[in-house]
Amino acid sequence: MKAVQIKSYSKKLEALINDVPIPRINKHQVLIKTNVAGVDPHLILAITGKVRIFDHYDFPLTLGNELSGVIESVGEAVTDFKKGDRVYALMPLDTMGAFAEYVVADANIVAKMPKHLTFEEGAAIPLSALTVVQAFDVLNVKPGTNCSFLVEQADLGRWQFRLRDQRSFL
Repeated sequence: MKAVQIKSYSKKLEALINDVPIPRINKHQVLIKTNVAGVDPHLILAITGKVRIFDHYDFPLTLGNELSGVIESVGEAVTDFKKGDRVYALMPLDTMGAFAEYVVADANIVAKMPKHLTFEEGAAIPLSALTVVQAFDVLNVKPGTNCSFLVEQADLGRWQFRLRDQRSFL
């Protein structure tokens, strides 16, 4: 399979498309055939090494944090997913790996993608949604609290209100 990788940190924003083996899953993981992978600002920090202080990467590193795709296979202990499920995921920042034709992920970091979303929309959701959830947690939002955010990125604003409607404590 093909994967977009870097072999070391570099000031040049360059990556290689390499042939790598399809990864194998363990009993708690799923294999996802990637349809779309999201691009976010963290990639620049990863490629240039500006995240070395808090993220240590092993090289070669397959880039990409968020993706949408279809479950190809599931580990024997996985009960929430089956082959053919449309999903999205936010890969762990310390390993990344979304820029590959197939991705292995722990089942607990994968979610079924709503049927009305395209794969492009699905790949744009995980990091934006996490940012909003973290903001609510940092602000310690309590039931009945009204809050407004000035948001520069449109995706964050849209997801802020949708998540607020779906989280039971808000």
